[in-house]
Amino acid sequence: MSEFSNRFFNPENDFFGFLGDLVDVVGLSILWLFCCLPVVTIGPACTALYHTVLRGLRQRQPGRYLRFLRCFRDNLKQGAAVTLLCLPAGLLFYFGLPALTALALTGDRMAELLFWCWQTLAVLLGALPLVAFPLLGRFQFATRDLMRTTAQLCLRHFPSVLVLSLAVNAAVQLSLAWYAFSLILPALAALLATFLLERIFARY
Repeated sequence: MSEFSNRFFNPENDFFGFLGDLVDVVGLSILWLFCCLPVVTIGPACTALYHTVLRGLRQRQPGRYLRFLRCFRDNLKQGAAVTLLCLPAGLLFYFGLPALTALALTGDRMAELLFWCWQTLAVLLGALPLVAFPLLGRFQFATRDLMRTTAQLCLRHFPSVLVLSLAVNAAVQLSLAWYAFSLILPALAALLATFLLERIFARY
């Protein structure tokens, strides 16, 4: 066998490394979706996904699926509690948006203003769990301290957090429109989050 063939079929070459990462992006996204099914476990699932993407995909540490499951288990109780804190606001915005959209489409100026204020507030509040769950995966916090630190980071680093919130919102909309995207976008969104958030976490 030629030297080229030896390099090409070497399981440690760049091509097979990329292929393995792609398979794990799909696998981790599916695992995340499965762990989110009880709804109250969305927080621990997001914590585990962020931690695994950071350590496994970016830092090339082994045992990605085992790492996900271990992180999910370790943060299940606190992550579920934080999810329950965030869930009422999320449901309020989700179910209130169609009514406001219908009013805005009637041409009423006040309804249009209220619609855009509602959208803006949804983006801002939606950024809180996007920072809280990665923090939970990286550091040890009491729940009250976690939420206070999350709010402080969101205010201090608003541009980065806003970019993350908009990107995750776009990923959610794409996944709802075309379900096939849900097989890759969760892990890819977590990967984007590591580039935005680790730069912030490193300062502290």
